[in-house]
Amino acid sequence: MTRQHYETLQEVFDDAYCGLAAQGFVKSTQKLFAIGSDEYLHASCAYRGVDGRRCAIGHCIPDDLYTGKMEGASVGTSASGFIEAFEVFARLFGLISINDIRRLQDMHDGASSPGSMKDRLADFAQEHGLTIPSIEGAA
Repeated sequence: MTRQHYETLQEVFDDAYCGLAAQGFVKSTQKLFAIGSDEYLHASCAYRGVDGRRCAIGHCIPDDLYTGKMEGASVGTSASGFIEAFEVFARLFGLISINDIRRLQDMHDGASSPGSMKDRLADFAQEHGLTIPSIEGAA
């Protein structure tokens, strides 16, 4: 269940980890094309990506607060073009360190494989004194 507000980093981590586990720790991406062209450039990480996948922080953004305008806005971005995303992040994460939220996002964005993502999340949990949530049906 996605919350409307998070009180602790553990709550954020739990929702992100469980959501990523449910999608097999596969990255959430969207294809980027050259402006005015159908020339494929590369895949970029996305809060909401192809096949219904979400990134770590994307699993923490409720559907009623998500907008496609958020794509491309990293957590902590305050540029005027991303003000809508910034307001959502401020509402969701309140007093939780934005640097910790950004690092959690990086655990997804910087992963080279599902195994790498799972390992990176475990390292993040250990560094921050967090508990990895148990996943129903996990081996």
